[in-house]
Amino acid sequence: MRLNTALRLRNCCTNSATIHICCWLPAPEERRWRRANRARMSASRSLARSARTDALCKNPGVVSIRKYVAQKTLRSCHSIHRSAGSPFPPYTVKINDNPITASTNRFHFVDSLTQLTLGAAVGEAMLGRQIGNKALYWGAALGTLPDLDVLLNPFISNVTALGIHRGLSHSVVFWVLGALLIGTALHRLHRREAVPWTQWTLTTGLILSTHALLDAFTTYGTQLFVPITNYPVIFGTIFIIDPVYTLPMLLGIVVAWRRAPRSRIRYWANMTGLLISTAYLMLTIPSKMLAQEAFSKGFEQAGLSVGRMFTKPTAFNNVLWQVVGETDEAFYVGSYSHFDPRVPTDFERIPKRHDLLADLPDTKALERLRWFSRGYYTVSQSPNGTLYIHDLRFGRSDMGLSAEGEPIFTFRLEQDSDTGAVTGFEQDRPPMQTDRELLARFWDRIWGNPSA
Repeated sequence: MRLNTALRLRNCCTNSATIHICCWLPAPEERRWRRANRARMSASRSLARSARTDALCKNPGVVSIRKYVAQKTLRSCHSIHRSAGSPFPPYTVKINDNPITASTNRFHFVDSLTQLTLGAAVGEAMLGRQIGNKALYWGAALGTLPDLDVLLNPFISNVTALGIHRGLSHSVVFWVLGALLIGTALHRLHRREAVPWTQWTLTTGLILSTHALLDAFTTYGTQLFVPITNYPVIFGTIFIIDPVYTLPMLLGIVVAWRRAPRSRIRYWANMTGLLISTAYLMLTIPSKMLAQEAFSKGFEQAGLSVGRMFTKPTAFNNVLWQVVGETDEAFYVGSYSHFDPRVPTDFERIPKRHDLLADLPDTKALERLRWFSRGYYTVSQSPNGTLYIHDLRFGRSDMGLSAEGEPIFTFRLEQDSDTGAVTGFEQDRPPMQTDRELLARFWDRIWGNPSA
């Protein structure tokens, strides 16, 4: 079955062009799907309306669409395929008969609002009494600055982009150089303000360093010591978006923004929010230690000899934790809530299948994926021979609560047709499952219901 949408694109390059976005469903499932899901046939038509102005022409006769349009297409296909009752989606999305995937080569997963808020709060604490709301504005701008490394992505390969994000712009070298250069520029720009050069420099360095250190507390990895080493520092104690951390600071800077520069309410509102958020961040450290201890006991009681493990908090909270434990042949994945009555002993076994890469020559692309995943990856192969690497550290699209989830960080390998060498990769991101039933199960699981 093919759900087809034709987009008539005018003034694209020199001629009008047509994009055909097609969702293919295996023939045996077509009749059952048609009976149960006739309403979904309109999905591609609504896609056409939302996407018709977003087409780009790179070369005459070659048409591409923005990635969020491709993502919408695949989201519809995922829903169609799941409703047909099939496990792993063997569909394709095509543009003018050329298969595509909703891949993402922009590895930017920091919560920008949190970093903006942290920068504004630090700027206000350092300079708010002297320059008022300018401290909030410059703090927010500097708090976002390190993540602008993603602007390089359109000009570099996926292999390079994966190594650059949270790299030099998050390093100690950048803190020092940025503090000196940007601090000097701001001092000259605001020479009429009674703020010494040392205070501008110290404020800039503090904002840049707190950005990078907060990133290091997440699970992605931050290269603090580039160019000496590209080792990613991962404390892994907090999820990238945690409202308990962000909201106190956000409330504090909103109150400060509405008050006079020398108002006591302004000062204490900002400082209270900053202190509460910092205290919460520090509490995530013993939270992780308790989760690791529970997982260690759980593996021991389950009779599993785990060489190493990676623990991380689940989305938007610091109560429910997940683990990836490694043995020689497989990984074992499980969850634990601080409200659970006992340690976890039920772990899902996921074979590594690293043997699928054994005969491939070492290339920069393959080594970059191994470096990024820190070895916590599995390998799969599609029926047509395409290889995929799945980084297990970032969880699944179903939050680990069903049998239908797919790894969020999945990389489709691009291989040389002659030698089989991995020349590059594309990230295939499955849509998150956010139906009401699954979210209710996730909420129950946080509060200590192991059967959720």
